[in-house]
Amino acid sequence: MKTIFPIKDYKSGNHTVPLIESPLLQEVRGLRHGFSTRKGGVSKEHLSSLNLGFNLGDEREKVLENFRILGSLFEAKPEDFVLTQQTHSVNVRHVGREDRGKGIFRERDYTDVDALMTDEEGVILSAFSADCVPILFYDKGHRAIASCHSGWRGTHGRILARVIEAMQREFSSKPEEIYIAIGPSICKNCYEVSEDVGEAFLDAFPALREETKNASPIERVSEEKFHIDLWELNRWIALENSIPAENISVSGYCTMERPDLFFLTDTVREKEGYRERLSD
Repeated sequence: MKTIFPIKDYKSGNHTVPLIESPLLQEVRGLRHGFSTRKGGVSKEHLSSLNLGFNLGDEREKVLENFRILGSLFEAKPEDFVLTQQTHSVNVRHVGREDRGKGIFRERDYTDVDALMTDEEGVILSAFSADCVPILFYDKGHRAIASCHSGWRGTHGRILARVIEAMQREFSSKPEEIYIAIGPSICKNCYEVSEDVGEAFLDAFPALREETKNASPIERVSEEKFHIDLWELNRWIALENSIPAENISVSGYCTMERPDLFFLTDTVREKEGYRERLSD
């Protein structure tokens, strides 16, 4: 069900840092999570202010300070983070305490990883996005967590399902015990794609081919264009993989419509910073 996730302001020294939180995950004792915004950091100008991207022309020390600020909300340090190495893949990696710091202070010994999972405490998982969909997972039975980045390629390739399968394989997770938070991203009304991409989605989701009207997550708006609802498609994938509907939450925030909260979309990412999704 799509709701508007609440925004909670946290203090880190002199900084006020808003985190967008899923009501479902807020109820879990001992679990900290959040979808960060562009607010609360030290970066300047077009990267203002909570930029978490090291490859965008920002000063490294400012990015590190942003990680320090964010980490403090989780009673953690930048050394506790594990970063993805995103290439729009559907690959999932199991990480642990020995992987902490990779992507910030240590070289990653992996590539093409758009999803991370762990069942160890003290590990801060991350996923970066601009207009793509960040997704958080929590298995209450085994206290395992995961995070993933799902753009159109990841959604088309069902990375959400790959995460569920990996959690079942590695942690013996049960679908009825997995909770999923689908975070801020570009919404259906703003996400227009070409005919070949729209047709690729219809091929990947054949049950939706007969219904491409307004109510469909794959809506044909002209002979050459489609609107794609990445939120609903990922929710549909979760349901397809036996996740109960009441275990799925959707943030309701469109990153394109809220430049006050979010950095601009992937189409201009060379000039903009990244926000991050966290789970610990």
